[in-house]
Amino acid sequence: MSSMVQRAAAALIIGGVLTLVGYGAYSMLKAMFESEEVPLAVSIAVTAVVVGFAILLLYVAVDRIRASRSESFEEVD
Repeated sequence: MSSMVQRAAAALIIGGVLTLVGYGAYSMLKAMFESEEVPLAVSIAVTAVVVGFAILLLYVAVDRIRASRSESFEEVD
């Protein structure tokens, strides 16, 4: 039972953090594209960095989950 509670708590924390980070990135990009003071090239470059970082983070998370399923700890004392 406690394992289920721990997983639920972890899911809520991760979901909340991802929501806040996503909203922050959205707000930053929206403000940057609406501002006439920021050049278009800078806005596009920052967008590329944010999207690239998100893709890389997702890839690492998926790869780590796949690797953890196939790990064998038979020889570990």
